[in-house]
Amino acid sequence: MPAPVSPHHAASRWPQVCALLTATLIGAAALFTGVGREGVAAAPDPGAGRYISPETLMASERIDFTAAERAIGRLRLTEHGVAEQFEAYEDVLQAVSDVLPPDADEASLKRALYLIQVGLPTGASQELAALLPGFVRYQRLEHALLELTPDGAGNAEGAWLQLQLQQALRRSMLGEEVADRLYEATYRMTEIHLVHQLVMQRDDLDDAARQNLIRRHMDALMAGHDEAED
Repeated sequence: MPAPVSPHHAASRWPQVCALLTATLIGAAALFTGVGREGVAAAPDPGAGRYISPETLMASERIDFTAAERAIGRLRLTEHGVAEQFEAYEDVLQAVSDVLPPDADEASLKRALYLIQVGLPTGASQELAALLPGFVRYQRLEHALLELTPDGAGNAEGAWLQLQLQQALRRSMLGEEVADRLYEATYRMTEIHLVHQLVMQRDDLDDAARQNLIRRHMDALMAGHDEAED
């Protein structure tokens, strides 16, 4: 597979960006050893509502799981009670992660897990329960990564670097197999889009050369995808 088509100066930023990411991961790991207070929420009580009795919590401790419930309801399941497509779990995981407070503690996470348990059959709920803690940690670190690579929102070179770091972070936090199954389609589409942008902005190539280079890179990306599936 050819080397990434981003300009040379983009590649030169790798050491700086990776160093910043490493520092963030180390700092975040220390925070994750015990975030929040213990005993914030009462234990889930099936007899007092879907996932918790609201009167047991102060207003600042209540979490509105409505969006998460909607995502659970949209999940399409097989006859065996698991998601028809594994990547569909990402929608539920994202919805739950979004409604949890930034400093969500173990009690808040347990409430989210209980919501998943009562809202889905055993197969899907067990798969999501296994994924959720790592996904929440990944989301927190991803926010830090996006702050460290703000250029990603403004230009193709920064977006390319950001995409590669996001993928590396996903694989590190979720495991390669899980990360690839959840994000492969999104990653592949973004990668193709950025390759096209990076080639088209090269002033040293005419239109024919740009199109030829795009085809070569598309062929290489597709070949790499096919090898990964074998």
